[in-house]
Formats: sequence, C-alpha cells, structure tokens
Amino acid sequence: MIYKPRTVEEHVLALLQKGSLGTADMLTKVQAARTGTTKQALYQTLRKLKKEEVVVMRSKQVSLSHIWIKKMAEYFAIAERSYGTHEQPGEGFLLLKDGDKISYTFKDPTQTDMFLGHAFGVLAEVTSKDEPIYLYNPHEWFFLARHETERYLFDKLKANKKQLYLIAGNRDPLDVYVSKEFDNDLSQYFASNTPLFEKGNYYFNIYGDYIMEFWIDEATSEEIDLFYKNTSVFDEAAEKKIKGIIERSGRNKVSISKNARKAEKLKKIFAKYFLIKNTL
Repeated sequence: MIYKPRTVEEHVLALLQKGSLGTADMLTKVQAARTGTTKQALYQTLRKLKKEEVVVMRSKQVSLSHIWIKKMAEYFAIAERSYGTHEQPGEGFLLLKDGDKISYTFKDPTQTDMFLGHAFGVLAEVTSKDEPIYLYNPHEWFFLARHETERYLFDKLKANKKQLYLIAGNRDPLDVYVSKEFDNDLSQYFASNTPLFEKGNYYFNIYGDYIMEFWIDEATSEEIDLFYKNTSVFDEAAEKKIKGIIERSGRNKVSISKNARKAEKLKKIFAKYFLIKNTL
C-alpha cells in the first residue's frame, strides 16, 4: 500500500495486494496488525467488498477481482498522465510566470507535508532530468515522522536517476541519524553545525526556477527543535513523540514561486557543501 492501513477494509486490500488468502489466515493477519478486530467485522467488510465487485470469494478463499484490478490500473494510468505533465489542470503553481507566487495555509505539519509531497512529485516531474533538486530543512524530521512518504519520494527520484541535495540546518544526533537514508550519490545529505537562516521554522525546496518555501508554526517548530536537542536515540517512544508534535494545530504556510534569479542565488548556497553536478 502507498499508505499505512488503518481500517479493516484497508488491511484487507493491503493483504490481497500480495495474492489470494483464506478467510481464517486473513483474520489472523488483520487481528495481528489491528488489535480488536472481530470476525464479524472482517466478514462484514468482505461482504461489502464482494457487493462492490472488488473481491471474489470461493470456498473461503478471497481474491481481488481481476476486473477491478484492471479498472484501477486504468484509473491510475489516466491520473498519472493528467497529474504528471505541464498541462496538468487544476495546479495553479504550474501556470506561474517568472516573478509570480501562490500561497497556501494548513492547520498542522502533517497536512502541510501531505501537500508538500504532492507538489514535490509534480514539480520533480516537470523539472528537467539533468536539473538537481535542492532541499533545506532546519531538521530533516520527515524521515522520522513520515518515513514511508519520504522514502517513496526519494526512491522515485533515484529510479529516475534524478540528483538530490539536502542540507539540514542542525547537527544534533538525530540529524546525523537520518544520513543513513541517503546513498551519497544521487541523494546527498549534509548536516550543518549552524543553521543557515535566522528563522528556525523556514524550509525550502528548489526545482529548476520553481521555489517551494514553507514556514512551520513557530510554536511547533520550537517543540521540534527541543525534541532534537533532548533526543539522542530514535526508538518507538521517540517516534511516537515526534509524530505527536507534528499533528498539533497551528499556522503553517507554503509558498510556491517561479523566480529564476532567486532560485540561482539559493542554489549557490549548496555549492559550498556539495560538488554540484552539471549545474551552476
């Protein structure tokens, strides 16, 4: 699954993605992943999916419907074509002219990152393959709190042979810890001893002439920084804590602009920390 299953239905679909499964084995697996799930809840979900022609059942064996799989494949193929091109409708930031800017606000960092992930994919797709992507984060908490999404985006860049450079503005133990997520080739990472900007809640990404800047709520940003200063080991307790911090409400702003001059100026910062390939 491209997201972590939560409901009984989502768990069923995640299991069936790997192949057919008997109802008894399915119940065991769902209950192991989702404590408290009853046999009745599972069968109610299966009846619903069967009625919607998502699954087929025979002799207590459950499979995804071949027709449903084909329909979903067609749906995502159309979506990929629609959302992965310069002509993509509905994405105002792709229509920006040099000097233009568009802004968005979100209630918490989790919602902010959901949009950032979407915009990241779109902008990476429309940027020249030879043009690196540049990221600056005061702390690279995305790999700690939203690992699945961050890993997916980075792996997609790697599969497309696209270069990425990321600077973290601090060098606390967990800033160093996430360096293992980078291969030091197509994805390169540097944790700075000192922040590059005065505001500790300021982040930015650069895709060609597009600049995506975002400001995490100041109170939340301070909590994130305190978490990093007081945490040296990333375990289950630490993961739970950082996830709780980024779900707190506040004012979070994202700004996407197209500004060739400003983009080039920001890219030059990265040349101080990396041997930039085929650019600048």
